[in-house]
Amino acid sequence: MRRSNRCTAAATVLPLLVKAAGMDNNDTPFLTSGRSARRQQAERKARTDHMGLQEKSVKQSGWPGPVGEPPEIRWLAVTGFAARDATRVFVSNELATFEAIPDDDGFVLCLVRTEHRSRPEVLVHATDSRVVHAGP
Repeated sequence: MRRSNRCTAAATVLPLLVKAAGMDNNDTPFLTSGRSARRQQAERKARTDHMGLQEKSVKQSGWPGPVGEPPEIRWLAVTGFAARDATRVFVSNELATFEAIPDDDGFVLCLVRTEHRSRPEVLVHATDSRVVHAGP
């Protein structure tokens, strides 16, 4: 069974992740790797090209099994900047489908459960009915 979630679901999940990290509302969240602010390096494109998303990043996270083996189920986060003509970004795999609507600056955050070694499909839908495969 596939589920479709909006990017606003991330706004619900992220405060829970902050709480799980032992932070309260007065603490300043930080990143252990990557940039600390959403900032686009290149000019946002008007039309979605063959790459689908600019500055695409794919990260997986999960707890190891009882004897240290890789987790069977992980969380996968896909971020990037969509072109101005992008209307939706879908990340899908065998467990779930996540639908995100690009922010005003084109930023997209998709959070989806995935199995170990799974390569979810990332699709960018444009206003002219094109669907661009942005890769796993």
